[in-house]
Amino acid sequence: MNILLLDDDKGSREALDRFLNKIGYKIVTASTPFDAIEILSQNTFDIIISDVKMPQMSGLEFLETIKQKNIKGQAEVILITGFATIKEAVKALKLGAYDYISKPIDIDELLNAIEKIANVKKLQTELNTIKHDFQIELEKTKETFLTQITDLKKKLLEQSGIGHLTIFSETMKSVYTMAEVIGQDPTVPILLEGETGTGKEMLARYIHLVNEDVNSPFIAINCPAINPNLFESELFGYESGAFTGALAKGQKGKFELAAGGTILLDEISEIPNEIQAKLLRVIQERKYFKVGGIKEYDLKARIICTTNRDIKKLVQEGKFREDLYYRLTTGHIIIPPLRERKNEIIPLALSFLKEFSEKRNKKFSSISNEAQIILLNHPWEGNIRELRNILEKIVVLFNDHTLKPTHLQLLPGFRKQNTKPNAIDLPISEYLASGSNIDLENYILDIVKFALELNKNNKVKTAQQLGISRDKLYTYIKHLKLENI
Repeated sequence: MNILLLDDDKGSREALDRFLNKIGYKIVTASTPFDAIEILSQNTFDIIISDVKMPQMSGLEFLETIKQKNIKGQAEVILITGFATIKEAVKALKLGAYDYISKPIDIDELLNAIEKIANVKKLQTELNTIKHDFQIELEKTKETFLTQITDLKKKLLEQSGIGHLTIFSETMKSVYTMAEVIGQDPTVPILLEGETGTGKEMLARYIHLVNEDVNSPFIAINCPAINPNLFESELFGYESGAFTGALAKGQKGKFELAAGGTILLDEISEIPNEIQAKLLRVIQERKYFKVGGIKEYDLKARIICTTNRDIKKLVQEGKFREDLYYRLTTGHIIIPPLRERKNEIIPLALSFLKEFSEKRNKKFSSISNEAQIILLNHPWEGNIRELRNILEKIVVLFNDHTLKPTHLQLLPGFRKQNTKPNAIDLPISEYLASGSNIDLENYILDIVKFALELNKNNKVKTAQQLGISRDKLYTYIKHLKLENI
């Protein structure tokens, strides 16, 4: 125990110093409060023993000063005086003194006070050790828990159909990045717009699972499947006796069932106009009333809407509320159709092929060049859903190492002539490796034509991209008989 002893009386100070040193305490002495303050500014102590009556500054003033200067630290203060009064003792305790001892000093009383402080310090040290160990164990438990949560989320992703989710293009990477940013705030409504089969519900479930607790509800409503007369009660629920045939106890609505999670309004464009107005209020105020009720409920769910129609066009036609449209577009994400993401078709097809082969213990592991051409040229009106379904069907019906054109005869509108490779559709190394011959001049013309289409017939950009002069480009255009572009 380190003790600072402050006493202006030299005889008392030295006698107490010798005694405390003799029984094993480390003592530093000071003859004035100012010396003690200087010592405290540079050292820490467990106990401060101070006289009260001193000419330059009283012990009470000294205690108040070291508290204000914040140099008392964790030290406990014992005040000693030959003129003890109840008033001074009360003030000392209010200032944070541990004990107040009268002169002449009763050594047993002083040692008892020091021993009590030592026991408290020991308990504090043990408590801090326990806290430290507990914090370490808590962090370990937290890490284990988070790992378990991550594993559980992976399993939920798989059960939700997105466990094999892989992003193969910058376009879809930007879509999912935007979804993650918008999804961080559950109060922001999200509108996912895209053709049927582009993966809108998959993206909705992704937003839900990466932002909510694993046990939080995900309530999906297929808007076109609900009777327009029942829409309000389905969404908001109803109170007892709200209408003829209502349940006696009333019924919870989907908003209430989705509390703490996500409600997905699939094909939002099919919601009746009068419900659109009420939905707008719910989104704006995050509150709603049940049918036949007067109690206001808080909306505690994230709202995600999807549509396969051009809602902006519906707004212009007066078939969708403009104010609701603008509110929904706070979190508007457009998913492009697969035909506009051709660079994803082959990687997606290979991913699905391997997934279904592994699931059904089949051999498929690659796609022939000819089959790749067919996949690239197919319009994929059903988008990713169509691609996934056709590959699952192929794996169910066939068992081969390589996907070939013969397997793709299941494709709607399949034409055998589509199997003839076009050099522009594959990297030149793959094209030549397939054993096909190449007409170099026509190949160059194909590249020029493709570059023109890519640049929307902008000749300056096309020439810059191909690294040729405009005169050279005009020569190619003449050979292609595209002079009118």
